Amino acid sequence: KRNIISGNTGYGIVIDNVDAYGTGSNSVYGNYIGTNAAGTGAIANTSGGLYIHSSASNMIGGSTSGYRNVISGNTSYGIQISGSGATSNLVYGNYIGVASDGTTALTNGAYGAFFDAGAQSNILGGPISAIRNIIANHTTAGIYATGATTKYNKWLYNINYGNTTPITLASSANESIAPPSLAPSPYCADTNTVKGTGAAANATIYVYTNDDGDNDCEAYVTYGTADGSGNFTIDNISSGLTAGQYVTVIQTNSSNDSSAAATKVTIGAAGTCP
Repeated sequence: KRNIISGNTGYGIVIDNVDAYGTGSNSVYGNYIGTNAAGTGAIANTSGGLYIHSSASNMIGGSTSGYRNVISGNTSYGIQISGSGATSNLVYGNYIGVASDGTTALTNGAYGAFFDAGAQSNILGGPISAIRNIIANHTTAGIYATGATTKYNKWLYNINYGNTTPITLASSANESIAPPSLAPSPYCADTNTVKGTGAAANATIYVYTNDDGDNDCEAYVTYGTADGSGNFTIDNISSGLTAGQYVTVIQTNSSNDSSAAATKVTIGAAGTCP
């Protein structure tokens, strides 16, 4: 049965490597963390929803709706992954900043997902729809990573919208990887093609769209690969790009550092890109 983990003066859940034996390889799934029993209103945990400190190989959520955590309504962060031992944690298929219906705003007070203090090689989201997290409605960044030792973290395929900014990297996090560039000419987007430059050599480029004229990653479309000079052309896209919408991209380099979202461009009619 579902746990309702709410109303605590600290975090809702803490997974902490506190001694030589530590704790790792835990699973946290199917819970409402920071909400009422229906997942429709806030009963906040004041320090945040879920805190992983220097603990490795934990699974937060999973690949079916029954494994989904709703991590919303908390006073501070939704999820914080922190410390040099916080490695290889997987965050799959959760609702962060929305109610249990997956659409109604139920924000956390700070970042949706926060990586700091040397957290490395963690993964947020994945290629099938069931393990994509919804990260929405935060008055700060949806995803925030900070610190030079916080690196090799990747966020893939997530639905990330309604936050002040989708993703922020601060203080050299993720090896200071910058987003690629999408520009109207000669780099552009139309209903079949997305072109850009400024990616890392051979980086994977993830394409997202939104309707609002911002850099939100509302809908995942497809992915492609940059060449050795960091230029990319992702073409023959059969669906998901509509003229008048906006497109942005995120890159992940060969070290598994993911970037913030690129500045959006408007999608043109078929054949607009040279």
